[in-house]
Amino acid sequence: MKTHKIIATAALMAVVATACTKDTLSIRLFSEPMTGGAKVLVDPTAVNDAQWVTGEQINLNGTARTITQHDGHFYLDLDAPIDGALTAVYPASIDANGDSVTYSASTVTINNLNIDFVAGGHRIIFPMAAEAAAGSESLKFDHLTGGLKLTLSDTATNSGYTLGSLRIVTYGDGSMAAPIAPRHGITATWAVQGPAVPGSMVGETNGDVSVVNASEMHFTFSTDGTPGKAIADGGSISFCVPITVNSVKTLEVTGYSPDGVQLFSRTKTLDDVLKVQANTMYTIPEIEF
Repeated sequence: MKTHKIIATAALMAVVATACTKDTLSIRLFSEPMTGGAKVLVDPTAVNDAQWVTGEQINLNGTARTITQHDGHFYLDLDAPIDGALTAVYPASIDANGDSVTYSASTVTINNLNIDFVAGGHRIIFPMAAEAAAGSESLKFDHLTGGLKLTLSDTATNSGYTLGSLRIVTYGDGSMAAPIAPRHGITATWAVQGPAVPGSMVGETNGDVSVVNASEMHFTFSTDGTPGKAIADGGSISFCVPITVNSVKTLEVTGYSPDGVQLFSRTKTLDDVLKVQANTMYTIPEIEF
């Protein structure tokens, strides 16, 4: 699911554990909607509904299984019954189309995520996990991360930008990059979580930047699967990303063109330390460049 890859619509996704009614052996998939200021979406204007994406994979009891869709609902189809309790993690390890995520030893590690803008919103992975008793015919997934809703606005150029990738480093208020508490025994973390090197353009770093409690996040951008996202002169884009540390005070945001040239670097310091909880979306004040 991108929250899952999420692709959002305006209706609230049902999370009632409805039993499977298909003739084939399947487990029906549900997810909790994010809550909080902006909620979770990927049509960042209507944030609660997220939709699974067929063809992506979920790790179910150690085996990667593919998401399918039948009669308007989403399932994991099984070739045989599973003995014992169910533990599922989304996504299963993936390295394709700009997404690089591994799941191993109760940890989901994010290396890079692709943000694909499509009609009605954008797709991006939000890691999730679920547990159910033996014989269950449904799985309700819970978010392992919080979320940040970001808006980037082009206020300085005369021609606009095409954004190819983005590096976001968050700094909190503690001596360690403490992850959000595990859910269902699973922790999510960005691969680089700890001391981070400032990424500002030469001469643009204002004062000292603390490197405690840092989390370094990497994203690529595409539009309907084609690399790059255009931002018109005077225009803006909004999108939602997963945050895996439990506090944020300062964000350092650096944008690059599709060929890797640095376009801008801006630092946004919040008025108060943001105490991050799982399953909550937080709106960050607009970042101008």
